[in-house]
Order: sequence, then C-alpha cells, then structure tokens
Amino acid sequence: MTDNALHRDTANGPSVPAPVEPQLDAVLDSLPDIVFACDGSSRLQFLNAAAEHVLGLERAAVLGRDFREVVPASFAVRLEAARQRAADGQPDEFETLFEPAGRWFHVRCFPRPGGGLTVSCRDSTEGRAQEEGLRASEARYRAMIEDQTEIICRHRPGDGTYTYVNEVFCRFFGRSREELLGRPWHLEAVPEDQRTVRTALEQITPDHPVVTVENRVFDGAGRVRWIQVNNRGFFDDQGRLVEIQAVGRDITERKQLIDALRASENRFRQLFEQHSAIMFLVDPHSGRILDANPAAARFYGYPREILRQMVLSQINCLAREEIARLIRAVEQRQVDHLVNPHRLADGTVRTVEVFATPITLQEQTINFAVIHDITERRKAEEELRRAEAYARSLIEVNLDPLVVIGLDGRISDVNEATVQATGCSRDELTGTDFSLYFTSPYLAQAACRQVFNTGAVRDYPLEIRHRDGRQTPVLYNGAVFRDETGKVAGVFASVRDITRLKEAEEAIRAINRELERRVEVRTLELQETHKKYLHAEKLSAIGKLSASIAHEFNNPLQGVMTVLKGLHKRAVLEAEDRTLLEAAIAESKRMRDLIRSLQDFNRPSSDLRRPMDVQAALESLLLFQKSDLKDKRIVVERDYAPGLPRVVAVPDQIKQVFLNLLTNAADACQHPECTITVQTRLEGERVAVTISDTGIGTRSEDMKAIFEPFYTTKPAVKGTGLGLPV
Repeated sequence: MTDNALHRDTANGPSVPAPVEPQLDAVLDSLPDIVFACDGSSRLQFLNAAAEHVLGLERAAVLGRDFREVVPASFAVRLEAARQRAADGQPDEFETLFEPAGRWFHVRCFPRPGGGLTVSCRDSTEGRAQEEGLRASEARYRAMIEDQTEIICRHRPGDGTYTYVNEVFCRFFGRSREELLGRPWHLEAVPEDQRTVRTALEQITPDHPVVTVENRVFDGAGRVRWIQVNNRGFFDDQGRLVEIQAVGRDITERKQLIDALRASENRFRQLFEQHSAIMFLVDPHSGRILDANPAAARFYGYPREILRQMVLSQINCLAREEIARLIRAVEQRQVDHLVNPHRLADGTVRTVEVFATPITLQEQTINFAVIHDITERRKAEEELRRAEAYARSLIEVNLDPLVVIGLDGRISDVNEATVQATGCSRDELTGTDFSLYFTSPYLAQAACRQVFNTGAVRDYPLEIRHRDGRQTPVLYNGAVFRDETGKVAGVFASVRDITRLKEAEEAIRAINRELERRVEVRTLELQETHKKYLHAEKLSAIGKLSASIAHEFNNPLQGVMTVLKGLHKRAVLEAEDRTLLEAAIAESKRMRDLIRSLQDFNRPSSDLRRPMDVQAALESLLLFQKSDLKDKRIVVERDYAPGLPRVVAVPDQIKQVFLNLLTNAADACQHPECTITVQTRLEGERVAVTISDTGIGTRSEDMKAIFEPFYTTKPAVKGTGLGLPV
C-alpha cells in the first residue's frame, strides 16, 4: 500500500480531507490495525474503522480537525514529534499505551509526499505478556538445571556436539563451558566404550525416549571413571530426534565395590557392614532377604533382625509376580539396574534405584543389591520436564515469529508463527541463513550485526518473504543471549518493547529505596535496644554488687548486735540509757532483716515450691523499701485478710513479683502524699494480692506496647522494659 493512496496534493489550496477510493476505503476498514493520515498542518485527512473504534472518534466529526485536539494527550505529543521528523523525510516508530482502551500499540509513522504523516498502529499487548512469561520460565528452568548435583549436558543426535553443560559437568571433566560447548561427547569417553554408548543412543524412539547407559570416561585429571547416564530424547512434531539430554552420576565407587565383592568374601563382608550405601543379600528363589547392612536398617526403619525375616514383596510396592520376574532376571544377568517404589516402616513410599548382580558367597549364588534413594532426583527431573514443556508452549503460542539465530547467522529454532510467516517447515528453516527469508537479506544481516555489536536492536523495519511471493512487513526486535559463562551464544529475535523493562527497573529502584529506608529505621531500633540491654546489664551488676556489700555488712553487724545484747543483759543502766540501748538493738535487728531481704532478693532462684506466708513476704519487702517510701512521702496502707492460708510457690520468685509491683507503684507516685494500698483476700482456694497506687498511671496509647521487649515509659536509668521472667 503506497502513501499516495491516502492523500491528495493540496499545494495550490487549503488542505481538506482527501477522498479515498471506495475499494481502498473498504480494504483499510477491514484491517484490525489503526490507520489514519494527516497533512502538513496536522489536520486529519483519513482514519479507518479500527481508529474510530479504538480511539472513540467519529470519522465525520474529526476529519479536517487538528489531530492534537482529538487523540489522547500523551499520544498527541508522540505524534507531533513524529510529524516533525516526517518534515525532514524521516520515519518514526514507538510503543504507546492507549489509556482509554487499556491496550499497548506499536506505532509506525511515515512521511507523506507534499507534507504530512501516515500512521499505522498495531495492538502489541498480548505479545508483551507472552514474552514476559517466556523470560520468567527460562530463568526458572536454568536455575533448576544449575541446582542439580548430577552431571547434566545436552548434545545433538548427529555429530554429538554439546549444546549445554552444567557447572557440575564442567568440574567433573575439568573443562570450562567455552571448551565443552560444540565439542563431541565421544572425546570424553573411553574408546572401547564409545560403540556401546552409540548403540544405546540409537535405541531412543518417541515410544521409548529414555535409555540408561553405563560407560567409562576420562575425568579432568585424566583418570578413568565409571558413570551411569540417563539419556532422554526430545523430538519435533514429526517425531524426529532433535536433541538428547543426559543426566549422569559417578558410579565408579559402585563399580569398584562390585568388583571387590566378587574378589573377596571377607572384604565383601567388611564393606557390606561399614558402607553407607543401602545393601541387601536376597535369595533368588524365594525372594527372602538373607541379610541387610546397617545402612538399610536406618533407611527402611526396621531392625536388621526383622529385615532378615522379611521378603522383598514386603518392602517393594510392585506386584509379587513382577518382583519374582525381576529377581530371576537379576540372577540370569539379564538386568542389573532397576527403579522401584519401596515402602518404609512408617508407611512412606520412596523411589529407589537398585543395582543388582548375582554373586557367589559361601558356595551359594545369591543376588546382591545396592540401593540409592532417588525420590528427590526424580521429582527434580519431572519438574525440569514440566518447565521445558511450559517454556516451549510459551514460544509456540506466541502469534509473532520467534527465531533463535546462532553465531554463524543460521537458524537453530523457530516457532509455529515463523513457519506460517515463511511457508517453510521447521526442517527447511533449521540450519539455513536467516536472512534468506527477508526481502532484503542485506538489511537483515545488518540488523543481526547491530545486535551482536550493541547487544540489542529495537523495532528494525524488515519484510518477511513467504515462499508463495507474499511479503509481510515486520518489526525486527533482537537481543543477544549468553551461556552460563557470560559469553554471547546467539540472538533471540522477536517483536520486542522496552517500556515494561523500564517500568520494572524503576520498580526495583523504588523497592531498593524502601529497603534502605527500612534498614535505616531498623538499625536505629537495634541501636536503641542495645542501649537498653547495656542498661539492663548494669542493673544486674549493681544487684550482684549489693549482695556482696550486704554480705560484708552482715558480719560486723552481728558483732555489734552481740555487744548490745550483752550490755542489755548485764549492764546496770539508767532508764533513759536502757531505752536508748533497746532502740539501738531494735534498729540493729531492722538492719539485719534488711540485709537478709537484700541477700534473698539477689540469691539465685532454687525453683523449689514450698508453703509460704504471702503477708509475711509482703511485710519483708515493705521493710526493705521503707526508707525509699518515706523519702518520697508515700503512705502505705495495708488491708490484709485475716487467717489467710499458706500458699505453695517459689518464695524468691513471688517476692520478686511483689518487689517489682511495689517499685512500679512507687515510681508512679511522682507527687507527695500518694498512697500505695497493699490488699490480700481469699478467693475460693486461691489467695489474691492487689497492689494499687494513686500515682500518674499509664496512658491509654502506651497500653498496647507494654508487653514489647525493652519498651518502658521510665527514664533509661530506671527501667529496661525487659519484663519479669518467672
């Protein structure tokens, strides 16, 4: 379609809506894409039915009007910039969101002869969502592959060259990914075993996609190692094998173990008893377990004596007939590798891998089995298969052509949309130069070179050529993809947009800013908590020091009391002197009681419950705080219930509770003549103690935080906010 079809030359007069030929009008109205045109003065000259529907315009009402008056403001700004570029003869392309429709559109703007602009808009909303899903699926798939502990690789079925290796594979063979990718697998295999491997791989079919091979390889140190490899074939829609995924494990130790068992029964018994692998000796005729090593007892949860009385059908979940058939096959050396479900003593069913062989022990042929729990590995393999199927489905359902291009510029993978766009099958496309399917191979190659040079290209205009001669205009979007080492491996080409990426980057930056803010707030909280913790440590040290001082005071006090009591008994004193002496003895006793209370308070809890007098405990604590209460001019009122029974408790812990309550009540009494009331009463079979005060109380907004660690309304020198662990 040429631009001349959408305008008329108005150089000799004012610009007016140009009539469109009826046939072209019908064609343009049938298009799903938005198409409209304006002259050099920004007046609309034409718009099709899709433009009316999406933009919410009426053709008759807007033709001849300035487009900036009728389209959304954000769209008008981008169109005005495109119009200015068109004045210089330059096209323009961009992505924009039509907010009234809530859809993303790819916009292409072309200059018109004589001035003005032709605009075509294509809905790109679905393509954006599919690409995001594809990237997320590929990331999950790659993460799961790299997390495996097995040796994992992929190779082509023809030349056997590696297309992927995981990190474990690289470490095992002592080579980097750059060295391994593109290298044929047989270079790692011992020459004598290569034919065996090839023969096994030839058995892979769509009906039997998995084969297991045991063969020898050279590891990174040049040593010969045995590996067991599960090879899974992947087929295209025509059933042709396109790739093989190999998941292997080092079985050198198992091979060495079997050889050692055959060589020496004594050595076999030592290995059997001490090896960490699960091992069974089985009677091939009855299926009875003749012996099980300690590792088997630990795994299955049965004592060895019980296992020796069991038959395989009691732990193997297969049918008895199938178990008997497999035992015979092992005895006849027809099979040595099995995968079965086994039931443990607690009823749990685990998938196990069994390596079995007949051996001669004490002149008797029995089956020897080494068992590995592969439940988690099977789950991981299944997850890998689901992830790959999911990733492939995302590629196939994309409506735009998607192509994977190698470093040599040849196609390595396409989706169904590419097949439809070119009219060529996957087999015809794979391995060919991608530029051959464009009307201008030179421009296509230039776009690909730009991707390799800059890492990406956006909205590069090209045309795909169908084999029947039809030409389809496309916007080429490409980006390089890298292997696990960070080296560029090829180009992924599709219709791309970068708006979502920018939004995601901004969201990440916002999240980082929020995280930094939260870390800063949390750091301040931890610093404040640390200060309170240090204060608590100081209080603890003061308590220990006070206990030591009390002990030092107690000895001289006992001497003073002894002298005073001796004078009271023997000395002949005047009445006034005797009164003073009795007062001195009473005060000495009070000092003794204070010292004992202080020692009891600081003495570690015995945690022994015994009968105690609640009211006597309260009195000892009131005596302990008598001086402090007097200095603060606090009045203490006692309301003790008569005849209270003794309670069974840990005395020092209960005293600690009472002391904390009395201290808190005293701290709350911040004005003179406050009253602290200590009340006891009998409630059924329990003794209730209430300590109340007429102080300032607790504010309602502080109530919800009083049980938080280190929260306190007291000054830092008085409170820690730690509460009382009892």
